[in-house]
Amino acid sequence: MAQPGLPVEQDALSAHYSQGSPHAYSTNRGGGNSGAPFTNDFIELYNPTDADIDLTGWSVEYFSAKGGSGGKTTLNGSIPAGGNYLIQGGGGDTGEPLPTPDAEGSLNMSGSKGSVKLYDASGAEVDVVGYGAASISEGSPTPSLSNTTSAQRNAAGTDTDDNSADFSTGDPTPKS
Repeated sequence: MAQPGLPVEQDALSAHYSQGSPHAYSTNRGGGNSGAPFTNDFIELYNPTDADIDLTGWSVEYFSAKGGSGGKTTLNGSIPAGGNYLIQGGGGDTGEPLPTPDAEGSLNMSGSKGSVKLYDASGAEVDVVGYGAASISEGSPTPSLSNTTSAQRNAAGTDTDDNSADFSTGDPTPKS
């Protein structure tokens, strides 16, 4: 389980967090759909440390509300100390382009319910965020999202081991 006060989410079934790991900071589903502000889904990672972190071989995986895998995106490059790393997912015709992403994939995430896991280069689970009626989450999932909302981690990386307490919903604001 996550250490108290450290900014990360983890699935209760596996993985131990190390203070030197990035974590999911915000996610937006429904990109490109009716009313969406951006043409693509996105996942944003945050590095809470004072050193750059090499993400070569790391990956993010999307899961449906029932827990079935919806695919993985492999990451490359690094995330700067105190910085963000933007991962672009699948898209559509509605909305504005995202800021230039650090990684691109084809994950098409549900606008209302599902989960995202972050894995390190060895395949160990580092972080998980469940939203809506997700079967995979830490504690309870965040509230359901829509084409116009995202889940955003509270107060500089709040981690109480409960997605519903650690994230708020709001307007999508990719920072990269």
